[in-house]
Formats: sequence, C-alpha cells, structure tokens
Amino acid sequence: MQHFSPGEKLKAQTGDWRAARHGLNTVATQSSFGDRPAWVPMSFRSQASLLSDLMADHAAGADLALVGEKGSGKSAIVRAFAALLGYRTRSLFCYRDMSSRDLLQRRMTDPLGNTEWRDSSVVEAAICGDLAILDGVHRLAKGSLYATLAPLLSDRACALPDGTLLCSPRFWEKWSEGGSLAALGARQVHPAFRLIVCGETPESGQSRGWIDEEVGTLFHFHAVAALPSHEQRSLAVLCAATAAEAKDKPVDKLLAYGQAAKAAVSKDADLRPLQLSLRALLRASRHLCLRPEDAAGAIARAFSARLTFLPSSQRQLGEKLLAEAGIRPSPRETNITASEVAGQLQLGSVRCQLRTPNRPELVPQVHFVETPAHMTLLQSMLVSWIAGQHLLLVGNQGVGKNKLADQLLGLLRCEREYVQLHRDTTVQSLTLSPTLEAGVVGWQDSALIRAARAGRCLVVDEADKAPLEVVCVLKALAEDGELSLPDGRALVRSSDPRASAGDSDEFLPIADGFRMIVLANRPGFPFLGNDFYRVCGDVFDCHAVEYLDKESELELLRQTAPLVPQEKLAALSDLFLDLRKLSDAGQLSYPYSTRDLVKLAAHAQHFPGDSSEELAANVFGFDAYQEDQRDRLLKALRRHGFAKGKAGEAELFGESRGRKHLRLIQR
Repeated sequence: MQHFSPGEKLKAQTGDWRAARHGLNTVATQSSFGDRPAWVPMSFRSQASLLSDLMADHAAGADLALVGEKGSGKSAIVRAFAALLGYRTRSLFCYRDMSSRDLLQRRMTDPLGNTEWRDSSVVEAAICGDLAILDGVHRLAKGSLYATLAPLLSDRACALPDGTLLCSPRFWEKWSEGGSLAALGARQVHPAFRLIVCGETPESGQSRGWIDEEVGTLFHFHAVAALPSHEQRSLAVLCAATAAEAKDKPVDKLLAYGQAAKAAVSKDADLRPLQLSLRALLRASRHLCLRPEDAAGAIARAFSARLTFLPSSQRQLGEKLLAEAGIRPSPRETNITASEVAGQLQLGSVRCQLRTPNRPELVPQVHFVETPAHMTLLQSMLVSWIAGQHLLLVGNQGVGKNKLADQLLGLLRCEREYVQLHRDTTVQSLTLSPTLEAGVVGWQDSALIRAARAGRCLVVDEADKAPLEVVCVLKALAEDGELSLPDGRALVRSSDPRASAGDSDEFLPIADGFRMIVLANRPGFPFLGNDFYRVCGDVFDCHAVEYLDKESELELLRQTAPLVPQEKLAALSDLFLDLRKLSDAGQLSYPYSTRDLVKLAAHAQHFPGDSSEELAANVFGFDAYQEDQRDRLLKALRRHGFAKGKAGEAELFGESRGRKHLRLIQR
C-alpha cells in the first residue's frame, strides 16, 4: 500500500492535490488492508470517484462528513483514505448519552487514585496531526456536535475543559516566541489535522435529522450511495471465489433477495432489519466460499440474530422474501459427532486445524451433552471460525450459549479469556484491570488486551447489558482491527507497519489467532438490555441459539437424569413447551429456559423421593408473588399433572414448607 509522508500531506494542503489523485489511480490494483480479505474501494469506479472527491476536499483544507446507510462501506472508505495519505487514525465512537465534554476530554483516574483530565481521540489527533474519526455521529444529542467542535473545526482553536487552549498554527507561529504560550498551557493544532465524521442517512419523517443548518457549515458532505448492482455482484463474486459459479448461482440469489428486501423497506420502514447491507452481503459471500450450496446458511450468518426474533408478521415476510429469491433451508446433516483426525477437529463434514495451547489451563473443559440440535449449531459455528470471523450468539437466557462457546473452544484446544459485561462497565475497565500489590493499586492489561496480544479467544458474556460506548469498542476491534486504548496505546493489525516499526510500546499488534465470541440475550422484554445487534451485530457472524427441539431436549434430560423414569422426563419437557408458548403469546412474562428444565431433572435424579410439587417449587416458587401470573401458571401446570388440589398448590409455591417436621440424620 502506498503512503504519503507528513511532508506530502502538507503539500497536498497547499493545493497540489493532483498528485494525490494520481496516487489514487496507482493504488487501484493494490492489495487490501491487513490480513483479511476485504473490500478495496479503489477497485470500483463509483467509490474511486468518491475517494477522488475526498482528496480534493482534503487538499482544500476541509473537514469531511460521510453519510450513508448502515453497512454501506463508510468505514472502508475512511480506511482507504487514511492509507493513501499515510494518516494514523484515531477513532471515537459516539453514543446517545455522550456529553459534549466527552468529545474533547474525560475525567480519568491515575494509578495513584487521583482524578485527571484525559484528552479524547479528537484532541490527540489535533495535536499530533492525525486523522480523527467520529463514528456514529448521528447518535449524538442535537446541537452538541456544533456547540463543542465548531471552534476547533472553523478556527483550529478551542478551549478545553481542563482550562488549557488549543491554538491554530498561524496564531502559534505569531505568538509562541520565548515559550510564552506553552507556559500558559496552550498547545498547537497540527496543520495536517483533519476530522471525518460518519453518520447514517436521516430516516424519512425526520427532515434532515442530525444534519442541520449549523452542522452543515462545518463539513464538506459526501453521500455514500449503495454500489450499483453490477459492482455489488463483482464484489460478492470476489469474496465467494469459486462458489460464485456454482450450479444454482447462490450469489445471484443473495442479490435478488437484497433487491426485494430494499423494495419492501421503502414501503414499510419497520422492515429495515430485513435489509441486506453491503457489509452483510460480504459476510454471506465469505460463507459461500466455504459452503457453496448453503445460501440459506449464508443469509443466516448475516442476520439470523435479528430475523429469528422479529415479531411474527415481519419474520413471515422475511421468510417469504427469501423463498421468492430461491433461498430455502438446506437439508441438515445428521449424526454429527466430534472427532480428531490427523491433528484436525472434525464435526461431520467440516474440518479445522487444532491449536497448540501455550497455557493449557486456559482451555475450557465442560460437561457437554451432544444433542442433535447443539451439534448442528456447533458445526455452523466451526464454519464461521474457519472463515476467520468473530461470532455472535444471541438467544434467551439459559439456552446454552456459554456451553456452546466453551465446548467449541475446548474441541479446538483454544485458550480462552473471559469477560462479563454489566451496566457499570466502562471502556477503561474493559481495557485495563486494577490490581493491588504490596498495598499499592496498579493497572494491568485486561482480558481483552491479553487475548488480542496472545492470539486467544475472548468470550464476552452479557454483551447486551453494557453501555453503548463499550459496545462500540467491540465493533472497532472486530470490524476495523484497530482500537485506541485509554492509556494512549493502540491495538493494530499484525500487518500494520506501525506494529513493527517505531515505538513498539505504543502500537500493539493483534495476534493472528485472536477471535471474539460475543454472547447476548435477545432484544426486548423481559431481558430489557441494549439491542446489541442493532448497534454492531452485523460485524459478527450471527448464530441464533433457540430452544431445543423435542428430540434433542429429551436426549439432554436422559443424559442429565438417567435414573428418572422416561415418562416423568417427557412430562417435564411437555410442560416447558407449553410454558414457552404462553410466553410467546404474552400471557407469561418469563420464558422458562432449558437451564430451568435441566435443574428440575437434576433434582429428580438426586432426590427421587420428592414429590412433583416439591420438584417444581425450585423453579416456580417465586411466581406465587405475581398474582397476574399465578393463575395462568397454575392452569398450565395442572394440565400436565402438577399442583393438583389446594395441598399441591401450597406445596408448589412453598407455602407448606414451614409446617414440615425435618430432622438431621448423621451417617
């Protein structure tokens, strides 16, 4: 990849931008970024023209704004622009609750426990002459972008929250003799500094949305339109390789569905989750490269995490559009088993090279029951792993997401780092971990940094519980392969020249084997977390983890409780199937999970003398305090032979436990 030196960047600012356009043409056939097969915008006429316009605006000294649909390629264009000019990029991901002050500086805690101001990525880029990127700027509160950054972008000067000043190059050159400005706490804005903001196209009915009269004066705006159909096909064929010429033309089916979904969204905005973005098209095409006949699986990897959990009417329409495009579910492979063959893991017809762990104690070992449904899902996850993708598992609580992730890593002998997110998780806590040594608080790399540097797999649990600014960190790492850390360091791709040259302590290479498996609950009630998929789920290979089918569920129960009569296990399975239907219909608030069912079976295995009501009380006892749920739950339980009569009801809800006479028997 050709780069421009800082001197050439400044030369471009003075008006010699034709050289930049000439450089653009010479890069049109160069390789893509990093180690991963990616979209090269310069290879397509429409995007090469856009890059040429960006170069001209850059030479004129303008800051830039890219506006387009989600997944349309804005980030890829910015990366191409930065690589052509040799810029280091510093990204800041925006979220709805972000304050105006956070765009410039944030309060941080140093190793001694003192609070201090820390410059944001925008200020760091302004001082160092880098390219600052504000991603997701459409999420900011209206007016905050102009009120905070207008002085910096218009005059190249700004007053920071800590009381210091940023001065324009012209002002600094005139008044900085003798170090008087530096003594006053002023700092110079580098002449090469530029800011690019990326935002989504305002939705219909919102007028101009985030693009108002004030913001319109700060940037030169460029629309990132969808690629023409022939360029989309060329790009999909490039990613799908030989699969594009398969007998049933799977790439053409993907494009046909994309056109049909786009037409449906234009009539009904609620169908937007069904739209096939450019990013999703690339993901589906990479899946076809490994499984040429599996067009349905390719679509599922793109957005099954959203399609599976849509309301019934929207889900049926999506299935109809897929059928009209000729995309139908492929026959499932049966009798899938896990085995090792010549140093490879084999799951059915899929093989993958085993890893050699440096720290075997980090390889998870779990008790796993090989049910048909879970083995099929493990095989799909392995295909995504082979394709070099990060994985997203979405499902209700207690359906086995952790078990599946740990079992896959255990079979692959892959070391695991684990982090569980929550509502108080911050970007700093995600990237740095506090330690106490000899009475002194210190800081060390978090699980995320350790996994990225050592080439391990990071399992991110409860991702839907984290604030949006933390979720955006995962998007940067998964999609861009670069992450700026709060302490000034940056994770970059191993192929990035900055990782092997210069200050190695500043740029940390991401090891080739690094992967992420992100676990999240389905959006909406009753889990009430963030809609992880809506924010950044489309940068992951999606796998929807649903409830087991009847055959797989009974196999799981038989393995868990082999001494319990089969009729009793079947009755428990039928009961939970009925309860889930009531939950889907909105009559029960909680979708009783496979975890709850396994708990009942294990209780019956270890305490065979307990009655059915005592058995069920472990799961349903607390529902006695929800009057609106109690009656519906009782009706369902009695249909399956539980809680018969007043005595059974009292025993089920724990109301008779205080009247029992228990004594301790010593053996």
